[in-house]
Amino acid sequence: MQGGFRVASALAGMLHNFMAAESLHLPALQARMAAWPAQGSITYEEWHEALRKLASAVPRPGVGLDVARHITPAALGTLGHLVLTAATYGDALLYLHRFHRLSYDGNPPVVSLYGDSVTIAWNVEFGQNGALLDIVGLGVFVTISAQLAGPEWQPREISLVRASPEELAYYRAFFSCPVNVGAGRPSVRFGFECMQLPVVGSEPSRRAALEAQALAELAALPPQDDLMAQLQQALRDGVRNGNHSAGVVARQLNLSLRSLQRRLAERGVVLSDVLDGVRAEMACEYLADPERSLSETALQLGFSEQSAFNRAFRRWFGMTPSEFRASGGR
Repeated sequence: MQGGFRVASALAGMLHNFMAAESLHLPALQARMAAWPAQGSITYEEWHEALRKLASAVPRPGVGLDVARHITPAALGTLGHLVLTAATYGDALLYLHRFHRLSYDGNPPVVSLYGDSVTIAWNVEFGQNGALLDIVGLGVFVTISAQLAGPEWQPREISLVRASPEELAYYRAFFSCPVNVGAGRPSVRFGFECMQLPVVGSEPSRRAALEAQALAELAALPPQDDLMAQLQQALRDGVRNGNHSAGVVARQLNLSLRSLQRRLAERGVVLSDVLDGVRAEMACEYLADPERSLSETALQLGFSEQSAFNRAFRRWFGMTPSEFRASGGR
């Protein structure tokens, strides 16, 4: 998970709306949320813990999406008000991309254009989020997009890192489009024509003031470092070279082993968890090559036995490597 990063505390409004809709009475969680600053941010750990408490209180498949459907632009703080000043959904998307750190200070969204489609993907420079955070994030993006552009905005395809069969059925019904599992990163694809859809209830008269406020808030945030991106690349290189020990990785980053361990501890990150995520991503990439055998893939990822690779892959994605390959990686 993205240790050391933060989430806008205004997102508490979404959680309150969900609890009200579900008639939930969770005094301990509500007390913790009451202590969150009205303006400002909370840690990723606090955010994740709040979501886990809600998921435990409502133990049903897809509860993360049920939380996300209660999002409103106001829950994004200044950024939410700013996107409502855009003329088109495309303009709003530019604001969401440019100022994403005002709502969550973690993995940045990446916008790609392919033919008549736009894909928004969330890279893993700062570590993987986990299934609950991923689905809440995707649900928030899809819900906000539909609120901004109206019912004509519809996703064409959703990709997830992992999901159970029960969750997958719920997600497909919720999104009303194909939902694929086993991707190296979460993403949503929609039609390029959506970029020209007008923003519902746009308030352009407020744009200049809100953009100035957003720029000021962005400038006040501490700079992000690229340790996690460098660490992931060092681990990828180490897996390819057959040596991804902590000492070797630290030397590649020009750090002592103790310094690397300290900097990871400051972010709440465990090296073995990052390695696990890197191996999972590389496994998907390798299995996409039909010329590469399963045993060769296992060996190249550093597994001494095919059975150990199978167990790890099932833990990552809920299926075996052969099942993943047979499904076309979906």
